[in-house]
Amino acid sequence: MIIKETTTAFSDSILQARGLDPEHCVFFDIETTGFKARTSHLYLIGAAFRCPDTSRWTIRQWLSENTSEEAALLNAFSDFLCSFHTLLHFNGKRFDLPYLEEKYTQHQLISPLRSLESVDLYQDFRPLKSFLRLEHMNQKALEGFLGLERNDQYDGGRLIPVYKSFCKTASPEALQLLLLHNQEDVSGMLALTSLYGYVDFLTPPEDAQVSPQFLENRDGTRNLLLTFPLRTPVPTPVSHSCPFGYLTINKSTGKLLLPMLDGTLYYFFEDYKNYYYLPQEDQAIHKSVAAYVGKEYRQPAKRENCYTKKAGLFLPQPEPLFTPAFRRKYKDNLSWFLWQEEAWITPDSWSRYLASLLRSIAAESPSNQ
Repeated sequence: MIIKETTTAFSDSILQARGLDPEHCVFFDIETTGFKARTSHLYLIGAAFRCPDTSRWTIRQWLSENTSEEAALLNAFSDFLCSFHTLLHFNGKRFDLPYLEEKYTQHQLISPLRSLESVDLYQDFRPLKSFLRLEHMNQKALEGFLGLERNDQYDGGRLIPVYKSFCKTASPEALQLLLLHNQEDVSGMLALTSLYGYVDFLTPPEDAQVSPQFLENRDGTRNLLLTFPLRTPVPTPVSHSCPFGYLTINKSTGKLLLPMLDGTLYYFFEDYKNYYYLPQEDQAIHKSVAAYVGKEYRQPAKRENCYTKKAGLFLPQPEPLFTPAFRRKYKDNLSWFLWQEEAWITPDSWSRYLASLLRSIAAESPSNQ
């Protein structure tokens, strides 16, 4: 069995921010000759861990020089995991972990995996697909989004004949290809942790510090710009149009530009059956009042015309956080509230408003993408 170690630069502050102790965390990835444990072989395990009492991270790789060393490979990995608490992997829940479990069973070995906490980066980052406008959510696609470049040009399938050739020839070139692919998979996972910045953004706190600024365009229309700090920095700037404005997040700062509406909107009464609609006035009034209106001037209200009108300056709200909630049409999901400066006397109001807006953006990034 060949064991190789290399060091790599990695800031583990994101792990600490997520309540994980870096000294007890292991990133790992496996290489196999097929997808089914019963009919294929495990030949390489790579793991990244922080060296004790230092801030340096090491990637250790165990490579079987032939398929008969599979049990030795498993034992070496078990011994290594004794001092760790958390396994981090990319889509390991679906492949790496069940594959290893079956291999431990095949060789009648005790598996160390069930006693460890498991963090699947793929599962955590999958909700970002829509938000980051990604076509695919495999590791190489996420690395590409971050601007990472690989020296390795192989995938796991293309490396299978390379490994079989290595077992026969012990070729240094084949060995280099095998180790490089696995090493870049493991180091790539370390880099992917920066994507937690977007995960944290899509789970906004209710107490964010918000700096509001009103801007007036040359044509007299007004906008509200909300500037706020991000809980976790993001590695790549992202901009988004949404039904109520335009979002930009960059490094440690987010900005949300909201066009204000200067005009007339409608407040729809829910209990429309208790109202009459007055066509000449284009509004609804309660039946208790409509009793004094001639029958020729009134008609039973419908959901679509059971409203009262209000003119003024409005701000958008994707959920009816502030009342009364006005709309352009009855079936509109986006509502608006009347801007009244005196109502915004506490930072808490801005924080709750921002959290509501960000929740709506997060809802557009479903986890099943």
